[in-house]
This record gives sequence, C-alpha cells and structure tokens, in this order.
Amino acid sequence: MMDSQYTPVIFGTLTQPNPSDRQLKRGDAERLHTDELAMFLARATMRWRVHLCVDVGYEDGFNQHSHLIIGVLTDELDAWRRNRDRFDPRRAWRWHIVKHWDDYDPNHEGDCFSYVTKKHIHLLDSHLRCPQRGKCRRGGCSVK
Repeated sequence: MMDSQYTPVIFGTLTQPNPSDRQLKRGDAERLHTDELAMFLARATMRWRVHLCVDVGYEDGFNQHSHLIIGVLTDELDAWRRNRDRFDPRRAWRWHIVKHWDDYDPNHEGDCFSYVTKKHIHLLDSHLRCPQRGKCRRGGCSVK
C-alpha cells in the first residue's frame, strides 16, 4: 500500500510492442521496459512539479505492460491539479500505447492495489520520485 502522506490520483496502464524471442532470452525486454518506465516517471514528476509515490505491477513475456498507481504528496495536490494538463502520457511513453490513464477511484482501492501488486510482478513498491526543482534541486528536499 501507498505511504499515508500520498494520495492516489492516477491508475494507468503502459504497454509496449511484443518483444522478440531473442530479447526475451537475453532479458533485454524487461530491462528496456523498466528503463523506459523510469524515464516516463521522471518526465511526469518534472512536468507536474510534485513529489510522486508510484506502485508498479509488471507483466513480462508477450503482452508486456505495466500498471501504475500514481500518488501525489497530499500537501502538493493543488499544485498537481494546476499542472495536470502539462503532462501527456502518450507523448512521454516511448511506444505511445497507453491503454488506461484514469482518475484513481477510491471505491476500488483494495481491488486496484491487489491487481497491481499480486497479479503482476511488483516492480516498484511505493517508489518515491522527486521533481528536482527549487529547494529539492539545492539539496533541501524534505521528502525522503
């Protein structure tokens, strides 16, 4: 579950084209997917200008995709709402295949977290992302 300082705001699904057999055998497909996922989250936090807490579930093999639950530091929700439209997930994701990008529905909280963390390989357990702006860039980030 997500840290209590964060409020879930987005449930998303990022997909990539099916990898080749060679990529699967060498493990390149998963590495490429996770590297691109890290870049995607870096872009999101920089565009939204807020701290993020992200839970990621990943499915490997064919039909590679990740499900994300993105949470924003509760104190920064107003800033996130102001900057929400500054980030286009389809442009930021290398393969431009974003199956879902929906507001997080608290009525399905238990279902959503169990789907991401139990049905899929749990890649990032409440991974924190800093926007590296202002005092955070100067080493004064209060979020660890």
